[in-house]
Amino acid sequence: MLKYITSLVVLIIIIFNFSCSEKKQDNSGFNVAFETIKGNDCHNCFGKLVVSKGTLTDTIRGGQWGKSVDYQSFKINSKKFLFTSFSYSYPMGERSNEYRIYSLESSTFMKKLFEKAITEYKERNITENGMSINYVISRDIKASLKDSIGFFIKMKIRKCPETEDENCQDIFEDTSLEYYTY
Repeated sequence: MLKYITSLVVLIIIIFNFSCSEKKQDNSGFNVAFETIKGNDCHNCFGKLVVSKGTLTDTIRGGQWGKSVDYQSFKINSKKFLFTSFSYSYPMGERSNEYRIYSLESSTFMKKLFEKAITEYKERNITENGMSINYVISRDIKASLKDSIGFFIKMKIRKCPETEDENCQDIFEDTSLEYYTY
């Protein structure tokens, strides 16, 4: 009998403890807060974006030269999302932009829903007929957020001889639209 009562008391304590812990984690009534933290001023130093909602907190590291990510929050069908973007550079003249979308809902807080990197600028040096020539690919990227994410991309390829008396010439231009759902 004593064993039965002890087991019952332990079961009641576990159920009570579990129900109280579940109530602590309900952060639906809280607003989302953002704090940007600048990193050191060095090439590989990231900035930080701290995102919090009640007791939930997460940190996004990104950017370059200590800059934090650019961000904006938005809603679709009363659900809240976070859109971030940042650029970073590689050696030899390459720069990329990275785009991400996270959920800001309490049950899926900071779950990554979308991620895409697009090369914004790239150089390639080639010797042609004894002359050093840079081929430059550049993209102007505009992101649009509605019920999906869209990228309007204007790409240009230029041929730039490394002599002072010759100008760059455009050899190819294109525009494209890319849409993704999340």
